Amino acid sequence: MNASLLISDEIEGLHEFFQQFFTGVAKQSSATRFEDVLDDNFTLITPGGQIISRENIIATIRQSHATRNKMRIWTENIESRVLSDNLYLSTYKELQETEDETTTMRLSTAIFRVESDKVIWVHVHETWIKN
Repeated sequence: MNASLLISDEIEGLHEFFQQFFTGVAKQSSATRFEDVLDDNFTLITPGGQIISRENIIATIRQSHATRNKMRIWTENIESRVLSDNLYLSTYKELQETEDETTTMRLSTAIFRVESDKVIWVHVHETWIKN
């Protein structure tokens, strides 16, 4: 499978996991699904400009297990391009629908490292998209 398809599958799969984890469909112990695909030096820049380390985002995700009764998370418009031998830059739109049916949107830019058939998240930067 080519790297762009692997990356698209990973983006979609991880966001599906988040939905299941936050709503309690996935067990607490399944958090390793998320942890195993993060680079040791992973960083997330939130839409509000906060820089979050790998350790802090893992703790935040773990604390969010089964905290939402109903929500939906999905991605659209995934595009990837090669930066170097095994590094890729991807952009995608992430949408979240909450229990009160409010939908938020963000544009995410992510850097991935592809090792054989494994996709590793290196960095993500999110920006709010106004409805």
